[in-house]
Amino acid sequence: VPLSPDKVAARELNRTLALAHELGHLLGAPVVEALSLSEPISKRRMRNAGATATAFEQVYRDLLRIDDTISSGTRVLLVDDVCDHGSTLRCCTDTLQGAVSDLAVTAGAAGQMIIKEAVRSTTRIVA
Repeated sequence: VPLSPDKVAARELNRTLALAHELGHLLGAPVVEALSLSEPISKRRMRNAGATATAFEQVYRDLLRIDDTISSGTRVLLVDDVCDHGSTLRCCTDTLQGAVSDLAVTAGAAGQMIIKEAVRSTTRIVA
């Protein structure tokens, strides 16, 4: 899951990328930053301005960009540092699978703030 460009510019620690590198090391798998955001976005600011989760997800999807490192038939472990309701993981998964055919995506998070409703439904889980 990409870090917002304003946080990149501010040289904030990219916890998600750090987690991905550690998992990649442990799994012996390459780490690729295949997703980026074309503009800064803040879920908290949008929520404070009264935006719904659906509105955030639409804006987030519109800002997501995919580079050409992911090819058809690839297996991807999508990593995020925190999952509260699953919005960013859902948007990233949908965007990847919509752009690349036959893509298997598994999402993982460090789990600091997982909200029960985000993981209760198994309709989005593929075995």
